[in-house]
Amino acid sequence: DRIFDRELAHVRASLEAGGSAQEKLLLFSDFMIEELKGMQPLMPILLEFFSLAARKKHVMRRLNQYFRNYLEILTPVIQQGIEGGEFRPVKAESAAIAVGAILEGTILLWVYDPETVDFEEFIASNVRLLLSGLRREA
Repeated sequence: DRIFDRELAHVRASLEAGGSAQEKLLLFSDFMIEELKGMQPLMPILLEFFSLAARKKHVMRRLNQYFRNYLEILTPVIQQGIEGGEFRPVKAESAAIAVGAILEGTILLWVYDPETVDFEEFIASNVRLLLSGLRREA
């Protein structure tokens, strides 16, 4: 809980600063990459935690809350981009889920094959790809 709560508090504080929605999402991506770098030694423990979630409802509830907290943070940022004309009209929550899928999916792929998957490069490039798809054409 402390790891998740600390992460969320830092992300919220960072995103409350000014800037465009795109800048905020890139800041979020950079923050998550730095967090993952620091958590590399803990990955086996985190994977065990994810494994427990399949068997223990209280663990699943905690992971679900963690995910929902990120949606509560990212969805308004994306909505800000839509309303400000920065992003094309999309369902903001779906785009926020896509950001989460990039992060969580990359973590799993990295665990399976760390020699092939450079999580830092993969997350950064895929968030930029997502942003490219969200951007409103001029």
